[in-house]
Amino acid sequence: MRTIGMVARFDAPAEVTLDELRIELTYPQDASAERFFRDLDRNPGSAPGTGPDPGHMG
Repeated sequence: MRTIGMVARFDAPAEVTLDELRIELTYPQDASAERFFRDLDRNPGSAPGTGPDPGHMG
């Protein structure tokens, strides 16, 4: 599966808690990867190596 990843961080934060905050984004790079993520969103736990999210309340 082909994806594009990006990691963002906050420099010189006004709050100490923001110093450790990182945001990671992953985007599908082709139609196959997009279809995979859309199917996974519709059916969580259906992808190989995944299972029910123990913290999921739904």
